[in-house]
Amino acid sequence: MNKILAVALLDIRRLGFGVLSAALIAGLIPAFVSGMGSSVPIAKLMSVAFLLVGLVAGGYFGGDFAEGRASFFFARPLPTAVLIAGRFVALLALASTTFLAIMASNWLSTSDRTGWTFWILQRSHLESLGASWAWALLASLSVAAHGKGERGVRNWRDLAVIPFRLGLVLGGVILVFGLFADLSLRAYSNSPPIRLFFGTWTLGLFVASCVGIVAGRTERMRIARFQNLVMYAQLALTAFFVLGAWAYVLHPGPDAIRSVIYAKGSPDGRFAYVETQVDRGEPRSFRPI
Repeated sequence: MNKILAVALLDIRRLGFGVLSAALIAGLIPAFVSGMGSSVPIAKLMSVAFLLVGLVAGGYFGGDFAEGRASFFFARPLPTAVLIAGRFVALLALASTTFLAIMASNWLSTSDRTGWTFWILQRSHLESLGASWAWALLASLSVAAHGKGERGVRNWRDLAVIPFRLGLVLGGVILVFGLFADLSLRAYSNSPPIRLFFGTWTLGLFVASCVGIVAGRTERMRIARFQNLVMYAQLALTAFFVLGAWAYVLHPGPDAIRSVIYAKGSPDGRFAYVETQVDRGEPRSFRPI
C-alpha cells in the first residue's frame, strides 16, 4: 500500500498544481457566462473537466515510457501491478481535487444559491474520466513504441506485409462498426447498446495497455506487440458477437412472433399482409431485414 501511495504522489506532485488551478478557473465559468445572459450547466462542465483530467493523467502515464522515465520504477524494483494501481489512485485523487475545486469556486462565485447542490456526480462523469484515461494511455503507449531510437522497417518483407496488415485491420473495423451501426439503427432507438459497445472497447483497450506494460516493461516495441495482440483478440471477439447479434436480432423467424398487430388479405385472396410484434429489439424502432 505504501508503494502504491508513493507512485500516486509522484503524479499528484507533477500534475496537482496545474489541475487545481485549472479547476478553480473552470468553476468561475458558469457565473461569468450567466453575467452575459447565458448559462452553462455545472454537470456538463464537470464532464468536460473529468475528460481533460483523464487525458492528461493517461498521457503522462504513457509518456513515461516514451521519455524513459518508466525505467526508474522497474529499477527499484517495483511490481507492475503496483505501478498501475498507483497511477489509478493518482487519477482518482486528481479527479477528486477537480471536483472539489470546481464546486468550491462555483459556490463562491454564485450569487443565488437557492438551487445549488453539491453532489452532482453521475455515472456519465465516471465514464468520461475512465474512458479518457484508458484511450489516452493507449495512444501515448503507441506513440512511445514509434518514438526516437526504435527500430523501423529494414527489409522489403516487412514493408510488403504492412498493407496486408492495415487492410486486414481496417476491414475488420469497418465490418464490426458497420454491422453494429446497422443493428442499432434498425432495432434500437436508445443509447444503452451504444454505451455497452463503447464500454467494452474501452475496457479492452485498457486491458491491452496493462498487458503490454506487464509483458514489455521498458521495452517499447515489446509493449506495442502485446498491445496489438490483445487488440486483435478484442476485434475478433467483438466481430463474433456483433455478427451473431446482427443475425439473431434482425432476422427473426416465425417462432419470434409475440402478437399480430394488423392483418389484411390481398385482393385475390392468395396472400395476407400481416404486421407482427416480435420478441427482439424495440417495437417502435424495429425494422428487420
